[in-house]
Amino acid sequence: MFRREMLGGIAVITLEIPSLDASNASDVAARLAEAMPEEAPAIVDLGALRYFDLSGFAGILKWAARPAVRLCSRSRSIHALLELLRADAVVKLYQSREEAMASFPRRELPKRRAARA
Repeated sequence: MFRREMLGGIAVITLEIPSLDASNASDVAARLAEAMPEEAPAIVDLGALRYFDLSGFAGILKWAARPAVRLCSRSRSIHALLELLRADAVVKLYQSREEAMASFPRRELPKRRAARA
């Protein structure tokens, strides 16, 4: 369904399903909510997703509404669907993970502790 990894303190969740629709949207949304950190930054990479219906779109909007979440997709069809729905004015969809990561404000890296001998 999806893969989760941590990159530089940011949770990156990649969807591994081709469609998000009435048959799977509520299950995907519930599992994704569990995988997303509460307040920490996260990127939802729409990955293999090529189609969504109204149920899937509602899930995408819910994820995008969280201030610490960024969406990205390399799929032209997903970008086209958001443009068709005129959602691109409300939902920022980045072209890549790197672009989404760069959109987060710079955070200070945790200080490293000196190694003890």
